[in-house]
Amino acid sequence: MIIKIAIIFFITVITAAVIRKITEIIKVGIYKRRITQNKNTEILKNLGFIYLKQKKYKEAEKCFETAVKENDVQGFSGLGALYIILKEYDKAEEYLKKALEKNCTMAMNNLGALYYIQGKYEKSVEYYKMAVKNGHKKSGKMLEKLRTKSLNNT
Repeated sequence: MIIKIAIIFFITVITAAVIRKITEIIKVGIYKRRITQNKNTEILKNLGFIYLKQKKYKEAEKCFETAVKENDVQGFSGLGALYIILKEYDKAEEYLKKALEKNCTMAMNNLGALYYIQGKYEKSVEYYKMAVKNGHKKSGKMLEKLRTKSLNNT
């Protein structure tokens, strides 16, 4: 009986993972088809973020660059996030600041992350506070982490 339950559980877990992967593949296919049909920037950004999640960085970069050519704020923010992952911090800062000019709260959060990674904690706090003020809730968690870090260092 226990073996049957274990097998059913294992099949359920594997099936769920396979379904998630298939769904992601289908989304990529749909997005690619729509892009070739009408160059929709919104779709392009979504595809870029999927590629980012899949660690297909060259593909993500192409999507975000095309969105940037359309002056899309999320394209700038996406490139900034990508360049943080690739540890190209100067490029990340450049694109995130361009997104920030368009009042992008994700860029505020990502600039906070960039400066945190670089050990520039005061700047990090400044951008996380800005993001929280503009409604980005995850930035509040990072602010707490920074406060805890500064309390432990004093």
